[in-house]
Amino acid sequence: MEQLKSQFTVGRRSYSQIKRQGDVAIFEILEPKWKSPGFEVIIVQKRKAEKGFGKEYPDRELYPNSEMWGYDGWSPDTLEAAEAKFQQVIAEREARQTPIGSENSAVCLKKGIQI
Repeated sequence: MEQLKSQFTVGRRSYSQIKRQGDVAIFEILEPKWKSPGFEVIIVQKRKAEKGFGKEYPDRELYPNSEMWGYDGWSPDTLEAAEAKFQQVIAEREARQTPIGSENSAVCLKKGIQI
């Protein structure tokens, strides 16, 4: 699998990965017109190998597209807010991966179904 680059440029914006844990990452964005850096917290996307536009693409990791913003990508105002969102996303993803039957799994009270 081709990993998402930790540094890249899109147009005039430069992206630098500050932190990554699993599929969750924080990027710092520098734009010449901005007075201070921007930050984005993302869930790294995975794509299978495919052929398109006359080119072959390997299995790879990608930055979320704009349609996924708010679901798999966020733009906190500060590094501190980005760190908080990073920790929140990791905690939510870990909670969803809790095995059924463990002491931390949830129970749907309305139907008595363990989730």
